[in-house]
Amino acid sequence: MSDVRPWDNSVEAQAMAGAFHATATRAQPIALEEAGFTHPFHSYAGRMHPLLVRTLIHDFTQPGERVLDPFCGSGTTLVEGMAAQLRCRGSDVNPLAVRLTATKSALKDHHERMQFVDAAIRVHEQTHESIKARELHPAPLPKRLLGQWSGHVLRELGCLHHHIQQEKAENRVHLEMVLSAIVVKFSRRQSDTSPVETEKRIRKGLANEFFLRKAQQLEQGWKDLHTSSGQGSPSKVCTMDALRLDEGLPPSARFDWVITSPPYLGTYNYADNHELRYPWLNMRQPSAENEIGSRRNAAEQATQGSNDPMDWEQQLRTLLHQIQRRLTGQGGALFVVGDGQIQGQRVPIGPQLDRISKQTNLTMVTGASRTVQDFTGGKPRREHIILFKLT
Repeated sequence: MSDVRPWDNSVEAQAMAGAFHATATRAQPIALEEAGFTHPFHSYAGRMHPLLVRTLIHDFTQPGERVLDPFCGSGTTLVEGMAAQLRCRGSDVNPLAVRLTATKSALKDHHERMQFVDAAIRVHEQTHESIKARELHPAPLPKRLLGQWSGHVLRELGCLHHHIQQEKAENRVHLEMVLSAIVVKFSRRQSDTSPVETEKRIRKGLANEFFLRKAQQLEQGWKDLHTSSGQGSPSKVCTMDALRLDEGLPPSARFDWVITSPPYLGTYNYADNHELRYPWLNMRQPSAENEIGSRRNAAEQATQGSNDPMDWEQQLRTLLHQIQRRLTGQGGALFVVGDGQIQGQRVPIGPQLDRISKQTNLTMVTGASRTVQDFTGGKPRREHIILFKLT
């Protein structure tokens, strides 16, 4: 499903429509593997398609410009920005997103990449020997999650985790993300976004094999990124609430562009998507109170009424105020956003942002829209790319 429509005949609207078209050939979406770099390495619900971001960067930015993504998620904007030789900074309230973005956007030279691969091979071989010897290395999981993996898979993942911890810090931090990339796939969960359990036929040793493949995939992505970036500036990533940029960024920090995808209202429970990953990374699950626009918070908003001081519109208003103070005025802000939903009812985001932006120094200039399938099984929704500029 596509139905791409620019809002007007401006060059900007046509470029944004082109970005939507770049993600699909006819009616078939283009796989992440075809986008290259480190994009296919780790699943992440709600991420932007790399070719969409690549097209926006090509059409709107110039090499050397500064870009901010305050909802960096899995790092798509930073990876594509670095490949286009932009100076990039990303942030997210979820520490897993920050770790993942830091790994995917790392600039590694040949020597560093070979050290990482050697470490991955070493962990793989040690895990293989541990499985043969029937060693038991307890998984770092709370009791309530132990049943999410079959017994032999859990033992295998526990061995991988144990041997990863023996590696040097500069490799261990990335090897842990390789483990994070496979733990849901080998669990009983259908996917990141579905708690439904299903039995999977997984032979002994398969998780260990996938671990090594993922590590090699990451190394190849690093190699491509290092080449495309021209060995330019590494990205900067930190844990930060997008509604509190002034608290996390240096006072003088300014950006030519903000390229980001804020949460789609009522679509995901973001903190829950990685529930199975946090313990393997020695992370506490983020509080749901810090989520913006999550499905659970949207439901609470519906019961509390729109006078709640931190309702969705107030959050959007705060976000726009934070962004306007960080723009240089040379570029603008590009939002990839979708219509929300509360209790099964669609909430069009365009009129909301238009109304709210009038209360800020940002003007909603133009955009493009398309129709997309709703992964929850509901009616198709509209997705938009919207350009804001300082007034």
